[in-house]
This record gives sequence, structure tokens and C-alpha cells, in this order.
Amino acid sequence: MDDSNIIIYIYILAGVCLALIMGLLLTAIVMGKKISKLNARYKRFMGALGDKNIEEMLETCMVKMQGNEQNIEINRKDIEALNKITMRCVQKVGTVRYNAFENVGSNLCYSIALLDMNNNGVVFTGLYSRDSSSTFAKPIEGGKSKFTLSEEEIEAVKKAMYNMNG
Repeated sequence: MDDSNIIIYIYILAGVCLALIMGLLLTAIVMGKKISKLNARYKRFMGALGDKNIEEMLETCMVKMQGNEQNIEINRKDIEALNKITMRCVQKVGTVRYNAFENVGSNLCYSIALLDMNNNGVVFTGLYSRDSSSTFAKPIEGGKSKFTLSEEEIEAVKKAMYNMNG
């Protein structure tokens, strides 16, 4: 091998090294830009937290989430209690107006049924005549009464039970 061949090999080796260095430099520039963008996104993401790191942020979120879980459980129990209460509240109303006596017009007598979701409640009846006025209240359990109901009272209870007061 003569000196001219060695010089050629050195130039080739130098060229290959220069190409590798240029490739690495180009890769470093591209990676630097990507890291810069990623760093900007990280700062934007963490901006509201100040100097906190992701671990502190996650710990804060976990503490808040545990507090929310406790509040949800409290709310669930409150809703359950309210549902039990509303089951016993008046939710169904049925009204019937009628003439109980021949000498009185204008449907001045009435029967009103006030029932809860289980069809428990009361039916009120008001009877009006020219000489007197009377009111009655009869308890209703499961849509029925232990007391004898008039036709109008039965109708008022049925209207309440089947939402027929449209």
C-alpha cells in the first residue's frame, strides 16, 4: 500500500466522519426543537400550579377526590332520606264536585282525595245544603278505607290513584 492510497483512505474516512457529524448535528437540532416544544407544553400544563411538580399535583387531586367521594356519599344518604319522606307526601289529588241534595244547585258539594305514592291519605267530603253544611274526613290506606265511602268519595280516590284530574 502506497502513500497515495493511505491519503485516499484518510480522506474517505474524514468524509464519512464529517457526514456522521453532520447527521448527528442535524439530529441534535431536530431533537432540541422537539424538547423545546415539549418543555413549553409542560410549562403551560403546569403553569397554574406554580412550582408544584406532577407528583404534588396528583396528590392534591387525590385528596380532593377523596373529599368528593365523602360528599357524594353524604348526598346519596340525604337523597335516600328525602325519597322516603316524599313517598309519604301528598302526590295524588282527586276532586269530584256534585249536588248531594235536589234543592241545591251549582255542584256545591265536593269530595277531595289526597294520597301519597302508596295510595295512603285522606278523602275530605263537604256537603252543603240551604240549612247546613257538614265536612267529613275518612282515612285511606292502600286506596281503600275502613269506613264506608260514598260513590263520589270512591270516584275521588280513583281519580287520585289513576291521575284522572287532567
